[in-house]
Amino acid sequence: MGRLVFDISRARSRAGGSFAIGAALLLGAAILAAPAPCRAGPKSVTLLPDPSCASSSLNTFIQDGLSRLGGEKLRMVKPEPGKSGGIQIQYLFLVREDRGSVTVQIDGRAFERRSEKLLADGSATSESFPADDAGRQSAARQAGERLAELLRASLEKALEERGKGRKVLVQASFAEEAASSRDPVIAGLQGSLPRARIKGFTERSVTLLLVTDESARALAKSVEQILSRLGALQAEWVVQSDTNLVFRVRRKSP
Repeated sequence: MGRLVFDISRARSRAGGSFAIGAALLLGAAILAAPAPCRAGPKSVTLLPDPSCASSSLNTFIQDGLSRLGGEKLRMVKPEPGKSGGIQIQYLFLVREDRGSVTVQIDGRAFERRSEKLLADGSATSESFPADDAGRQSAARQAGERLAELLRASLEKALEERGKGRKVLVQASFAEEAASSRDPVIAGLQGSLPRARIKGFTERSVTLLLVTDESARALAKSVEQILSRLGALQAEWVVQSDTNLVFRVRRKSP
């Protein structure tokens, strides 16, 4: 009998000098640091076997079959240390042998790497092949091909829908001890957050509108990284949701 390989995973501004300085800074940030327009192109995909089957010699044939996912919208890439595609396909498989025949069943899940959002999943089974090395290899390749065909349509549709993005309102206020950091923080948020547009700001606050596919968790992490790069600043979170991020900027305690 085959071995079961199982996956558990998966501004308004005030009038005065402050306005002039802030407006000039924001205009410069918009020109120099605004994200480039989105380019149409294939999404990179990496294949990740479950740890319980990563050492199987059948992975070569499974991945050969799964490579059929590649095309106009999806580009297969090999995983490298510290690097991976924007989409990760985690898979596991089961080899069944009975009365001289073998079949391979494969389950796969496609995730967006940065947001960890599930984009598509599916399961496919090969036809029966003779239970020898050549038969096992053919069954593994066919199972991979069938899963690739199954995932492609769902994955491309999910990417198309996610590509439209959703609107997220980001509201930041500044504690008294962090007020002097307002301008660089605004420039950092506008230059680094996806498709960010300023809705309004005062001496002690700013409101931005984003259009993004990223999760609230990923966006919050980006905000914290921006503040960290600017010095001893931190975010005191009030709201983290799919449509609103609200936080207060404070200086870190010594």
